[in-house]
Amino acid sequence: MNKTFYKGQKQEHTVNDINTAVVVVGTEDITDLSYTYVRAEKNLESVVKLLSEAKSETKKSISIFVTDENYTERYELARAYKAGLYFVNDTHIESLKGYSSLEIDEVAAQAGVLKNIKRFVASVARQVPFSLSRDQAVKLVGNAVSDLSFSVEKDENPLDLLNKAIDSDIIKYQHSRKINFDSQIVGSFLNHRKPSLEASAELETYAAKIFLQGGVHVLADGMGKGKTKHVIRKLIEAGIDSGEKSTVLTHRIAIARSSAIADLVEQYNDDSIKGREDQLKSLSLVINKCDNERFRVHTHQSGIVIIEEAAQVLRHLMQKDFTGDRIGVFHEILGLIKNARLVLFCEAFVNDVLINYVRLAGRTINFMQGNADYSSINVCLGSVESTQREILRALAANKKVLFSSDSRKQAETVAKIARDQGKKVLLVTQITKDNDEVVEFLANPNDTITKYDVLCHSPSMQSSVSITIKHFEAHFCIFGAVVGVDDAKQFVYRDRTAKKIIVGIHHTRNFSVEEKEAIAKFFGSGDLVFDSIAFQQLHLNALEKNNFQQWLSISFGLDGFTMSRLSSEKNVDEEASKIFKNGRKVVAQMVTKRTLEAGKELSFRTMERLEKTTNDKEYYINNLIDVANATGKIINEVTAKDVGFYNQGAGLTKIRNMKCLLLEDADFEKFRERDNLLTGIDARHYSDIRKHLREVMTTLSIRMDGKGVLTEDGLADACAYIVKNQIDFKMNGLVSIKVGANTDRQKHSLISNLLSKLGLSKVRKMVDGERVYVLNQAQYKRMCSYVFPFSFSSIKRKDWSFQDNIQYDKKSALV
Repeated sequence: MNKTFYKGQKQEHTVNDINTAVVVVGTEDITDLSYTYVRAEKNLESVVKLLSEAKSETKKSISIFVTDENYTERYELARAYKAGLYFVNDTHIESLKGYSSLEIDEVAAQAGVLKNIKRFVASVARQVPFSLSRDQAVKLVGNAVSDLSFSVEKDENPLDLLNKAIDSDIIKYQHSRKINFDSQIVGSFLNHRKPSLEASAELETYAAKIFLQGGVHVLADGMGKGKTKHVIRKLIEAGIDSGEKSTVLTHRIAIARSSAIADLVEQYNDDSIKGREDQLKSLSLVINKCDNERFRVHTHQSGIVIIEEAAQVLRHLMQKDFTGDRIGVFHEILGLIKNARLVLFCEAFVNDVLINYVRLAGRTINFMQGNADYSSINVCLGSVESTQREILRALAANKKVLFSSDSRKQAETVAKIARDQGKKVLLVTQITKDNDEVVEFLANPNDTITKYDVLCHSPSMQSSVSITIKHFEAHFCIFGAVVGVDDAKQFVYRDRTAKKIIVGIHHTRNFSVEEKEAIAKFFGSGDLVFDSIAFQQLHLNALEKNNFQQWLSISFGLDGFTMSRLSSEKNVDEEASKIFKNGRKVVAQMVTKRTLEAGKELSFRTMERLEKTTNDKEYYINNLIDVANATGKIINEVTAKDVGFYNQGAGLTKIRNMKCLLLEDADFEKFRERDNLLTGIDARHYSDIRKHLREVMTTLSIRMDGKGVLTEDGLADACAYIVKNQIDFKMNGLVSIKVGANTDRQKHSLISNLLSKLGLSKVRKMVDGERVYVLNQAQYKRMCSYVFPFSFSSIKRKDWSFQDNIQYDKKSALV
């Protein structure tokens, strides 16, 4: 006997009288299903959404019924609402979590609901070479065509389609690395591919030659050949012997402190060099500081300028979190390239953007290409969850573990899990880089690493560190496109003794805008020389982020690493993922607790941040000051929720977005001027953010007090506005998902994503007997308190509307 619910509404559906833990939802008339079957009468997506929102209460899993007529549409629906799929032949996937799109397509093809061979071929091609080798992909497509009932046109060869797709992806990656040679570049090659006495001697001969020759040189030699020791060190030594000053420029403190040259160079952050910079023989300097007057007295006298990890230096210069005057630094380095007697760019992975920057100096470029042989190293590619599984197994087996990640939080989580097991752990991150034990390790890696069972590091430890003694028994990396492809490859070679590294790579979810016109519009600085390079670098960054999983996998293969793939164990992987999530949660709670504890020692409202933190306690003091400044609170009023919000991700950006939305014109101008975010490559276009946010909120019928109902018409109109201006919304960081508004799911997803950039969300509630969406009022009040921290409870506004023609009920206003 069927029961009907929500009659006359979009959520109207019937339910059979079978009560099972699995609920199957569809629009078809099915009578013989052994599970509870829900038939959507008017709108399938609305019913799926309704049931998925109630899962936590009902404890029932939701699956969507699939036929060959609706597979593509319902697959996307299942992904969106974390539902499973129930196929017409009774095959059932209760949860899509842990399955790749290819694995789902395979099941669908076997169930007879996937007929489109082009979709299947494209799905296979996307997995090469990350989860499939080319040979495996060819075999998979060939077998599928033979065994399954695909619809194939007479002139359509599936294997040709597959090979073209794979080749196209490889060519796209190779094009991003292509160097365009011309008369300004003089090219030559190194002979030795593997580290050896002969290879070291060749590099030292090269160093001696270019020291005498002078000019601009680019050394593009692979990882692990000893560039720092056998070239950079030799040039510094030759300069000291001849009385010629030298400067080493790089983008990370850890590289500036490289043990290979630390005894020869003074450190820029050593207090003992203050006041005697003009007397230094050699200086190691991060680029952020190179335009400071106190260092110019040395750099402008340097006949030798060495730029280590040069391509990454340029990438770092263009990143949004760069601290310093990026245009000033850009021109300062360019001036050094033009004027120094000898300039060396050292990089394992040179790209054309770097070469084009060097070209600006107008000098002949001597390009030395080296090749490394990585065939003795096996890179085992796998999902993040499977990699986490293997990390837990290695720790349980008491193996010595080296873990690398482009995420500080991932490194902290592994460190937490290992410490809980009683292991001695060294954690190297941006936070711990000045801690005594980390400084000791970076100065003498081989002498100190044996003290530890586990080494966990973020990008703060890179090519400056080379571990050459056999100590670690298991090596792991996890990447999420925080760094670029070439930067990521540096992680796998920190331990020169490693023979196998398991590498987990996240699939890209948030896509960057690649259009060169959009990049020029949003990041143009007005400095044509600077922009000419900046736009190229930002375009390359976007391409890498959007294709990160596949490009990193392709690059490993092209660089000669042997490759294997880590098989998934779905149930075990899911458990490993839960352990890591719980670990991250505990780490976050610990950070919050210790940050608040730091406040007990601060009896005043604000204080200067410590420039250098040498222990965890000092870091938490800085973190508390950052939270207080961002939220506008005094130190002793900062709460655990404030710290959690600020640290969970982009907290400061969300507060700034809310200020764009809420502040009156005069206060907005003061805020914009104070933040000084409309200069150079960091231009955030706050006026555009303000205009777009207010337009969307008005269209959604959300008032300045946060009240209002998100109607279907308002939702549709707001999404249409975002789609029309999607480049603006993407480039200003107001949305971070693929922009689309064709279905209810896409509309709700788009608005939810936008609200998340304001620290807000929408919730469903009953109003006058109808289920409607409104803003989460607790979150809205919290964000308002950050925008108006000292007068939140008493502030008066003559007009609390986003536009003059919008009225509001003063009785319901928050403030």
